[in-house]
Amino acid sequence: MSPAEALGFLRGPTTKDFLMHYIVSIASRTVGPGQFYIVDVPRAQADLHEAFRITEVHAQHGSPPGAHPFPALSVPMRNKDTLVAGIDGLQLPNAGADIMVTGMLTSCAFMYSTNKQAMHCAHIEPTRAPQPPNTNRGLGLAVNLTANQPPFTNDAGGVRYFTRADYEGTHHANLVGVRRGDGWSLYVQGITPNPPSIVFSKQLV
Repeated sequence: MSPAEALGFLRGPTTKDFLMHYIVSIASRTVGPGQFYIVDVPRAQADLHEAFRITEVHAQHGSPPGAHPFPALSVPMRNKDTLVAGIDGLQLPNAGADIMVTGMLTSCAFMYSTNKQAMHCAHIEPTRAPQPPNTNRGLGLAVNLTANQPPFTNDAGGVRYFTRADYEGTHHANLVGVRRGDGWSLYVQGITPNPPSIVFSKQLV
């Protein structure tokens, strides 16, 4: 499958099924809209799934051969220690880029509003403050968010949280958003390593 075809399946109504069979890893440091590309990842003999990578188009280096460029909106990772005044979400637009990306979740949580037409999102990294060495910071963040249920400071609507507790037993989770006629939908896949395997694929909203 070509990268362009993979992006088409990712955009289409087949997103959840696509993410159950193809790994889509995402790396991004962009905040907000940017130019990205999707490229296939060389497959090792032991790999169970074909894989694709999404990342920014670098101004100096462009994109690698065979990559397919496209516009996307990136939700950056922010540390919980910097959010003492509250969590403000990045609003996903209803025009322009129809793909939302964010970096892989290893211990992080993803917070999102329930209004698909005016969705706000935040990628939250656990606190970096000293803790006992056996403390699972990702699960600590999960407990904190689900117990306190903080709202967005810039959106009064309902919110949900996808946390380490939801992808416990995996190495990490890949999360992507797709905008269609009814607004934004979020999809996530859980991944285990050695060889990389897809544990689950689900639609969050």
